[in-house]
Amino acid sequence: MSNKAKLISASISVGLIILALVVYVVTLQEDRKELTHHVRDLEAINVQNANVNTALNNSNVSLQDEIVNYKDSLEKTNGRVETLKSSLRKSDKRNEELLNKVKSLQKSNANLVAEVKKLKDASAKKSISSASIGKPSVSSSTVPPSRGTTPTGIEIYMSATAYTAFCNGCSGITRTGIDLRANPNLKVIAVDPSVIPLGSKVYVEGYGYAVAGDTGGAIKGHKIDIFMASRQQALNFGRKKVKVTILK
Repeated sequence: MSNKAKLISASISVGLIILALVVYVVTLQEDRKELTHHVRDLEAINVQNANVNTALNNSNVSLQDEIVNYKDSLEKTNGRVETLKSSLRKSDKRNEELLNKVKSLQKSNANLVAEVKKLKDASAKKSISSASIGKPSVSSSTVPPSRGTTPTGIEIYMSATAYTAFCNGCSGITRTGIDLRANPNLKVIAVDPSVIPLGSKVYVEGYGYAVAGDTGGAIKGHKIDIFMASRQQALNFGRKKVKVTILK
């Protein structure tokens, strides 16, 4: 082969090599561009992941703060519950003590009422016994004098009305302690003590022997109020002028 032919052959070979290099370089550039796009995409993804991680971290921090706050609130609530339970236990104990005191007071009051009733009954019996001195013992009522017997003593004409122990607001206990409700058959009159002393034995015209054992707000001067066993008897009696003999 001549030198010319060799030169041509070498030129062709060099050209092919250059072409191959050009093609390789172009391919590399295309691959580089593609890789660059991939890198950019990965960087964007990394940025997104970083943002997500930041958001997750922030959310986690916020959640932890909420958990801490919830725990604090729960502890405070539990503390309040325990305080309320303690207060309720103390209140229950106090209520039990007060209930026991009330029961004790009720028992003491019942005993006191019983003692007062005993004293009243004893006083009434004593008054009845005192009022019955000098009278026949046939019954608790005053027996009128025998026929032909005239009571002797100081005679006074007085205005007389009648009352009963069975009225609204009436206790049935006289000024001298006589229980008229327990002894409705007793003969008792209310007097002005400055005219007829309390405890005096008297004879009232139309009523009989009686004891001056009570007083009244309207009974002043020459006025008496005669005890009747019932309201109807008191109404039937009305108002009368009667002769009262204070027995000696």
